[in-house]
Amino acid sequence: TNTTPSHASMLTGLYPDSHGAVRNLYRIRKSVTTLAEVLKGRGYHCLGVVSGGTLKHRKTDLGRGFDVYDDGKPREGDQVAEATFRLAAKLLDRAPKEKPVFLFFHLFDPHYHYRSPAKYAHLFLPKGQKGYKYPVMADLGRIRWKGPRPGEPEEYTSRYDGEIAYADDYVGRLFKKLAKLGRYDNSLILFTSDQGETLSERRWMLDHGARLYDEQIRIPLLMRFPKGKWGNRRLAADAHHVDYLPTILDFLGVPSPEKVEGLSLMKAVRGEAQPAPRAMISLARPEPGRVDLPRPVVKKGLIKSVRLPPHKLIIYPAKDGPVFELFDLAADPREKKNLAKEKPERVRELQTKIDLSLLGSTETLVLSDEEK
Repeated sequence: TNTTPSHASMLTGLYPDSHGAVRNLYRIRKSVTTLAEVLKGRGYHCLGVVSGGTLKHRKTDLGRGFDVYDDGKPREGDQVAEATFRLAAKLLDRAPKEKPVFLFFHLFDPHYHYRSPAKYAHLFLPKGQKGYKYPVMADLGRIRWKGPRPGEPEEYTSRYDGEIAYADDYVGRLFKKLAKLGRYDNSLILFTSDQGETLSERRWMLDHGARLYDEQIRIPLLMRFPKGKWGNRRLAADAHHVDYLPTILDFLGVPSPEKVEGLSLMKAVRGEAQPAPRAMISLARPEPGRVDLPRPVVKKGLIKSVRLPPHKLIIYPAKDGPVFELFDLAADPREKKNLAKEKPERVRELQTKIDLSLLGSTETLVLSDEEK
């Protein structure tokens, strides 16, 4: 649920301990092959345009393989969707017409602080409310420790929804630009996110990272294939960030790099076979105070979760041993009732699903931290 590790997994098909970027602004390992490197070797013109400071090439090496990777000026932080779109449009205009294009288009919106232009934000104000009662910069300390004031969660949720609408507008403009250049109809497009956002689901609200509840790890994946092939369908197949690279390359008929840990989704897309249920693993950096647990989280290692319906297990590194949360997602989709003490055998069963040779022990992850 952190930006650098999630995007590195999208672009490499590897879990964070394999690609090396286990936390924000960590570098991917030199031995790792990126999607841009593979496609550039196949004749693609590779463009990256990113809005977030946590994806800067000089810190993460995520620009490896791109012909152009525009991540803003060295001292700049995050930029808004309009600026990112304008950069992408210019790069597409200059792209060689005879070459296929790979575009990595990253928008930082929606993201706290929720401050989209008013014409978007006001679309979602609570019924009967004409303007904002609370400032853009929320008093997060008071909200999280003393509780929100009447209408406060709804107002900030409306601001967040406004940022979604703002970003959506510029995704639409990008599609129109591709169509104008004659590239849209023949494009494979994947629309996704690095993580979701906790709004009012938890005490520690208006935030992401450091937790693995479903409002943060259940993210969209929409795929649009050339000429709309296989369109208007919703698939029940499990999907993961590490699956994007092998899916794209499978569609293109290009072999994936060795040791890729994701699976191609193309058999499910083509209707040939549904993938067998698998343990879906997610990771987050641990931060004391951002979760309500009987023992405090320690900063070393990573929080891990394993989803194998109907249950999901979350494992927190804590002093004097890990803390477990087990949820029955069918009966408790909002993850409010911890069943770990009631079902110790299921906890042990799911814990074994985390393959230590794949995800590494706590000691391995600490060594990875030192590769910053």
